[in-house]
Amino acid sequence: MPNRNKEKGSRGEIKLVKEFEKAGFRARRIPYSGALESWKGDVEAWTPKGKLTGEVKIRSSGFKFLYDNLGVHDFLAIREVKKEEAAHLNNWQSTKPYLIILTLDKFLEILDIK
Repeated sequence: MPNRNKEKGSRGEIKLVKEFEKAGFRARRIPYSGALESWKGDVEAWTPKGKLTGEVKIRSSGFKFLYDNLGVHDFLAIREVKKEEAAHLNNWQSTKPYLIILTLDKFLEILDIK
């Protein structure tokens, strides 16, 4: 019996690799992604700035918050803070770094590919 989530993930990885290649990157799916400790990530892409390794997540509606908040902006910055510290923004600290979310087109533009 096929694992539909795995198939959906594989299709998303293949599509992203094709998008990278169309933009002039050398890219590939990582074999056995996530199955082996030595092979991290789902996709590797080589850019003029070096090799990048990434995870690919595909959801039917789970990213609505991200798309809605990115909107027409160039990027979306998100960061997790402890619940008890979130109410006191002038006093919070986080061990988690900011995550920057941007469209593939903006990402390629930053790398001077597109």
